Amino acid sequence: GASLTVPVFNGGALRASQRQAEMDLVALERTREAIRQAVAAQSVEAVNRAYAASVQADLRRAQVEAVNRTLASVLDAYSRGAATQTTVTEARTSALQAELSALDATYEALQRSYDVLYAAGAMPTPSAPSAPSQLRDAVRAIFEATAPDAMEAEP
Repeated sequence: GASLTVPVFNGGALRASQRQAEMDLVALERTREAIRQAVAAQSVEAVNRAYAASVQADLRRAQVEAVNRTLASVLDAYSRGAATQTTVTEARTSALQAELSALDATYEALQRSYDVLYAAGAMPTPSAPSAPSQLRDAVRAIFEATAPDAMEAEP
């Protein structure tokens, strides 16, 4: 016939396995919380860097405007004979340097904005197929805000 054996005492192995599983679960929950906090910190840092880069780009564009006003004054003075060609050349060089600095700052602001999009999960992934078009729209909006003249030249 059939026989059935039921262990009455297994040396506490079942309770030990249950305690180990509970400790593993607590460890996994702590790891998940640490990862969540790290991602939150990365996101905050990305937003802060993007903001700082955006402010820097705004300041550099204001500097370009000021240097261009100075250049216009120097050109006016030169046309009246009150400034030398060297002064005009120096003013044009300053204007060019300011433009390059503003472009660098705009690039940095765009890069930092990409960092925010990455931290926010807006970068294209297989699980988010609409992300590329959303990313394109977000980047276009950022670029229009930071370099409106460049967008007008686009076909």
